Amino acid sequence: MCGLSLVDEWQCDNFLAAPGFQVLPGFNDMATTHPDLARELVGTDPTTVIAGTNKNLDWKCAKCGHTWTTKGHVRLRSGCSACSPTGYDTSIPAYMYLMARHGEQRVGITGHLEQRLGTHARTNWQLIDKLGPINDQTALEIETQVRQWLTRDVGVIHGTLENWATTNLEAAYLSELFALPGVDSP
Repeated sequence: MCGLSLVDEWQCDNFLAAPGFQVLPGFNDMATTHPDLARELVGTDPTTVIAGTNKNLDWKCAKCGHTWTTKGHVRLRSGCSACSPTGYDTSIPAYMYLMARHGEQRVGITGHLEQRLGTHARTNWQLIDKLGPINDQTALEIETQVRQWLTRDVGVIHGTLENWATTNLEAAYLSELFALPGVDSP
């Protein structure tokens, strides 16, 4: 670990994964800094990579056996989509949500709406609108298009993929948010 607070750990992991940063086995490698994560890494020796890497890596969930590919820095902040109680499980219908807290809004997708809302409520997020259940593929396509538009045209808050400042955009409904980039609402 970096010796920083949990809030700062993500930044530290990304700093350690900066281009040209050397992997030092026993010091900053994934097996040393994130042993639980390293146990789910497939096809890559965890002593040769830093947990916060920008490289795509293969993963296998220790609980359910689900396999997927994602970047190391993304995996640091996310669990298995197939068995996470608050994440997005592509095997069940999805719910989309729009939330707000002072100065920012966020859009998201989950298969477990009440748990997800409860998780966000602990950090002062309030539900503005929800939609669902939606076919998993449709929901995923909508979320991807909206997130790409937010990143490209609105601007997301540093370190997030789906949060933006209300000074840039304030949406009252998901349908309004979907219409702005021209995404068809389900």
